[in-house]
Amino acid sequence: MIFIFYLFINLFLTLYVFKYKRSNLTLLELIVYWLLGSLFIQNFSALNHLNFNFIRIPDQFLIEITHVMNRLVLYPLFLVWFLNDFVAIKGILKKVLLVLVFLMINAGLEWLADWFDILNHVKWKVWWTFAFWLSYLLLSVVFLKIFRKMLLRK
Repeated sequence: MIFIFYLFINLFLTLYVFKYKRSNLTLLELIVYWLLGSLFIQNFSALNHLNFNFIRIPDQFLIEITHVMNRLVLYPLFLVWFLNDFVAIKGILKKVLLVLVFLMINAGLEWLADWFDILNHVKWKVWWTFAFWLSYLLLSVVFLKIFRKMLLRK
């Protein structure tokens, strides 16, 4: 049941972001930022699950697939959505507000997954979640600025 719920959410949001939402990014940027987001999440999950044992993923096939689907689709999708809006928004205060909104969305998704028993935090401090997602978003913005500068170079 949880798998079906997350599958629906992933499909709906992917359709919305790529079909109905106005894109301010090129196709190349979409792919690169998607892959960047996926890379960050994969490393975060691997470090915390395999190395530090701060996250436990239940040993059930559909739960594991749901966790992988979220890592490969949901979190990178929200990163692309965030960067797309970040590029379009003018004004530092609006950009800070956008960062805070997506920080809360990503942190909420992580703790929702914990609540649904897709992953379990073990000896985890809540502020680590916010620190990770804030650094995730800010590093992505820095990467966006560098990548766009490289694209516009002649």
